[in-house]
Amino acid sequence: MAFLSCVVLSLIILIADGFNLHCEQEIKAEVGKDVLITCEFGGDIGGDHFVIWQRSDDLIVHKIKHGKDQINDQHANYTERTEISINKEGITLTLKKVRVWDDGIYKLSISTDKGLGDTSVTLLVWAIPTKDLVITLNPDKSDGLKLTCSSQGWYPEPIVFWEDKFGNDLKDSEIKTLEQDSEGLYRVEHNVKTVPDYKVHYICHFKSEVMKRRVSMSGVISDGRTIFLEDKRADL
Repeated sequence: MAFLSCVVLSLIILIADGFNLHCEQEIKAEVGKDVLITCEFGGDIGGDHFVIWQRSDDLIVHKIKHGKDQINDQHANYTERTEISINKEGITLTLKKVRVWDDGIYKLSISTDKGLGDTSVTLLVWAIPTKDLVITLNPDKSDGLKLTCSSQGWYPEPIVFWEDKFGNDLKDSEIKTLEQDSEGLYRVEHNVKTVPDYKVHYICHFKSEVMKRRVSMSGVISDGRTIFLEDKRADL
């Protein structure tokens, strides 16, 4: 009985000792690109590593046991898309060709003869289209006119707003369409009612909250019926 108590106590001490893992809390990754998630060891972690990276929903991203990749345990979404490298300083997970669905929290757990360590990292996936915004002038159901600003290829959902040439927010604008394509990227159309006066200036802004980047397009209604597009710009 005394021997069993000593064994249990030894295990408790081993687990309590453990080791620290230091990672960035948030990492940003662009859709289609590779991303490295690196964590540093806070001391010697020992040998014979059991490593598992998994999502917060418990999907296994990558698993190593006795120095070998456990491919059969890996979720199909990550097949041939991950690599792990380990040295005495830390561990790096390479995630290839990032997808919208990779967005989320990743948990790392390591077990060795030195103890246990675990941590988590939030991966923020983003996409900003390379094509310009599109502004069109359309009839409105109330016999008026409206401007429609559209763009495709965003992730996550962008913030959209309209301003006049003086920088005043046109708060009566409203979202008409918001949908995701097969790759999870957003297509957005945003409307604003127009004033049929001479030389009215409208500016449409699409903003990425992840990258703090704004893409804008300006439209000028010259005669109440015709629109001219001006000064495209992308602000970082």
